[in-house]
Amino acid sequence: MLVENLILFISAFSIFVLTGPKIVEYLAQIGRYFRWQEFTLAFVLIALAGSIPNLLLGVTSALHGKPQLSLGDIIGGNIVDLTLVIALAVFIGGSLPAKGSILRDSALITALIAILPALLMLDGTISRWDGLFSIAIFLSYIWWLFSKEKKLNFKKEKEEVSFQDFVSLLKSFGKLVLALVVLLVSVNFVVESVVNIAKELNIPVYLIGIFGIALGNALPEGYMAIVSAKRGKKDLILGDLMGSVIIPSTLGLGIVSLIHPIVLEDYSSFLIARIVLLVSTLLFFVFMMTSREIDKKEAIVLLGLYLTFVILEILNQIW
Repeated sequence: MLVENLILFISAFSIFVLTGPKIVEYLAQIGRYFRWQEFTLAFVLIALAGSIPNLLLGVTSALHGKPQLSLGDIIGGNIVDLTLVIALAVFIGGSLPAKGSILRDSALITALIAILPALLMLDGTISRWDGLFSIAIFLSYIWWLFSKEKKLNFKKEKEEVSFQDFVSLLKSFGKLVLALVVLLVSVNFVVESVVNIAKELNIPVYLIGIFGIALGNALPEGYMAIVSAKRGKKDLILGDLMGSVIIPSTLGLGIVSLIHPIVLEDYSSFLIARIVLLVSTLLFFVFMMTSREIDKKEAIVLLGLYLTFVILEILNQIW
């Protein structure tokens, strides 16, 4: 079984690595047609597609009466995205600048939404009304984002779009959908093989959760951030990362709580994660708003925060 899982991991990870650059290429082609900014493009297409596993996990856990699993996935995913993934992108591609009003405003919105699950759980329950509120926030942000895009496009010179351009758009979109499906399937097999290998080697379950499930769910946006950084597409990185925080924390959390309200029997179990989430959110907002970029020194701080989170969770489990 161990050898089979190793082969599965190597095969799935190889496909995963080869797919990423193609997705960036197809996104650029689609963006040129619609004249969308790269940030909006990444938010709508990459982040939404990358959030599908989180949504599926949430719906499945809610239907089985365990919506707390989805809550843990959302909070843990937000921490990984705002610390580890950003740090890796900066180390590989250089500083991440927040250029333009959409990026700067979205940084503030992302910071507020990142802590939304922690705020809604203060009374020990995330109700169906909380779920409707979360979905309303998601729809409001989407409306705001596209209203901004509409104003920007209105200022641009209109270009003639030929039938050939439309055909090229359809081809690029079809290739993008196929590439995203391949990416998500390969990620699923990567996570599955890692979990199985960990079990074969008798690695504790909580370590599987920290290093397998949480990191596995962040793998798509993490890898896309690295690929985009290498190609200098930094707005793609921020659009993907912010979308990967906003979508699960609003739409995902809303759908889960509508299916099954989330009742926390042991509120203290999320104590470390809540504190780290608040700190990582605050750092992300301060870095983006003060210097209007995240450089390598700040990336080291975020990486250190993530490693501290992992160590504290391990020590907490041991104690």
